[in-house]
Amino acid sequence: MSEWSATPLPQLRERVQAVYHKDWSSDPFSGGAYSYPLVRTVDKPRVLRAVKKRLYFAGEAFHQEMSGTVEGALTTGRDSARSINRN
Repeated sequence: MSEWSATPLPQLRERVQAVYHKDWSSDPFSGGAYSYPLVRTVDKPRVLRAVKKRLYFAGEAFHQEMSGTVEGALTTGRDSARSINRN
């Protein structure tokens, strides 16, 4: 079980301040799709993650094992925030 699913639902409901629903299937920029690597770009997220000085990347496309998932997006966001807070 991941840390994202370890908090009991009633406790989560108490913490929620706002909810926003996005209809990705009607978004003209995403076309309703998660990111996916092209043949020549498959190594790009790893290269971008290696930049540690001033740039922080997060999102489902940047997780090494959970690319294309909400959990991958949340995990990379949390990790980037922690890195920013350390610097």
